[in-house]
Amino acid sequence: MKPGTIRGLNPRSATAAVAVALLALTAACSAVPAQKAVLTSATAPLIVNTSYAPATIDPSEGLNEGDFLIPADTYVQLVQYGTKSGPDGTRQVDYTKFKPYLAKSWTISANEETYTFHLNTTFHFLDGTSITAADVKFSFEREVTMEAGGAYYLVDGHYTPPLFKSISTPSPTTIVFNLNVADGGLLSNWSQPAASVVEPSVVDAHGGVVKDAVNTWVAGHIAGGGGPYILSSYNPGVEAVLTANPHYPLKVKSRKVVVSFISNAATLGLDARDGEADVTIGMPPATAKSLSTSSTLKVPAYASPEVEEFGFNTKLAPSNNEDLRQALRYDTPLTAILKKASFGYGKLFEGPVIPDMLGYNGALSKPYPYDPAKAKALMAKSGLTLPVDITVDIEAGDESGANIGPILQDYWSKVGVDVKLQTLSAPVYVTTTETHKDMAYLRTEGPGVPTVPYFLGYDAVCGISFNLTQTCIPNLDTLLTEGGAAPTSQQQPYWNKIIKIWRAYSPKIILFEDYFPVVLNKKVHSYEFSDESTEIQNWGL
Repeated sequence: MKPGTIRGLNPRSATAAVAVALLALTAACSAVPAQKAVLTSATAPLIVNTSYAPATIDPSEGLNEGDFLIPADTYVQLVQYGTKSGPDGTRQVDYTKFKPYLAKSWTISANEETYTFHLNTTFHFLDGTSITAADVKFSFEREVTMEAGGAYYLVDGHYTPPLFKSISTPSPTTIVFNLNVADGGLLSNWSQPAASVVEPSVVDAHGGVVKDAVNTWVAGHIAGGGGPYILSSYNPGVEAVLTANPHYPLKVKSRKVVVSFISNAATLGLDARDGEADVTIGMPPATAKSLSTSSTLKVPAYASPEVEEFGFNTKLAPSNNEDLRQALRYDTPLTAILKKASFGYGKLFEGPVIPDMLGYNGALSKPYPYDPAKAKALMAKSGLTLPVDITVDIEAGDESGANIGPILQDYWSKVGVDVKLQTLSAPVYVTTTETHKDMAYLRTEGPGVPTVPYFLGYDAVCGISFNLTQTCIPNLDTLLTEGGAAPTSQQQPYWNKIIKIWRAYSPKIILFEDYFPVVLNKKVHSYEFSDESTEIQNWGL
């Protein structure tokens, strides 16, 4: 991920501010009747440097990349994504497949309105208590009550009517979700760290669950745990130390993992080059590229469900002119932008469905060719008086946007469009784009859950504040609702129609899908990529 990426959206626009100094958690009770974790690592700790520091470690509150790392590796979820081969002998998550985790099996009714999960009995909280269906029910209902970012993940954006008709626990190992709205894609949502299972007694002892409120204790502590690691110590914004949970029933590759939060790109690069870090995450593409020729390092790059994009405010002149939007598509040098802005770490395409998502159709999402003659003809057809002035907002700290802006400024001037680049602080940028006061913007964007209904649910639906382009196509909304209610195997025809409608409307120029470079010391023998950096149990020396 890159700074500024939209992940799961918080309906209340509130994130916990962690004010915890140093925290020590006790090891799990030795009486837990579960298989010991199988440790295959060397005795040395795995050193991980990342530029993404958590704002919170409460799975119900997480919104940004750093927020997910610790919850994903200290709690368990009902299901997990599958995996597939990655570059340089690594592996990566496969967002189209799922495998058992806390749930050993599940069934989905033919009408997509009932999900039934049967739980594995070998998972326990750190105090030795078995994790049961009642704990899952409590955790889901907690998130819905708090109405934070986690709730949006769990309910897939369904608030009216609410997604859940009822959540029942016919036995300690069975949980049944009955839905008001048919939704065939919830396994993706419930594979996320937001779907982590917390221990009710721990939450209740530390503030409980309050509607529309942050639990500040859980924002800085692990509420029960049960995942592959124990959070042995945590210094917010500085360091987290994870030690293997000895009663976790599955394999982990490292006994101890030290995660340092480092925002300075130069420090990240130096530590990786000098062997001070085994895994480095969040390094700028230019720095990663400079290290790719090192004899002691390898720099695999992974497709991730996020994009660099230029967005038009389709309700504000001159961006409301469709011919202008189409013209600028043809006058955008995509290949040059990919090379100069991301050093080749990316893939060209054009459409509302990102290539690393189920529902992508490559034949319908080919990038537009660079054709300045066609661009000039469309500008003439637009009826606009040249030159046309467009102010483009860029968030401070957005390195890709800062690199891309001058390229567009240069090329578009040749077809009569004068671009003014305006760098805004993060709060001002968010306010300006979400209140639709900008003409256009540059940003990195991606869904918290890599499914079409989740992503377009806030990116293209009429009347949503997070729909920054103000795209409003009623037929698209209808197709999105109908497609989301269909079984996964029957959804593609709906997405194909949406792709065609969206491309004709041209609310954005998709510059490229981001590829995510990770710098690995060659001592690392096992690495599995997730775009949220949540597979640490599968990383090892």
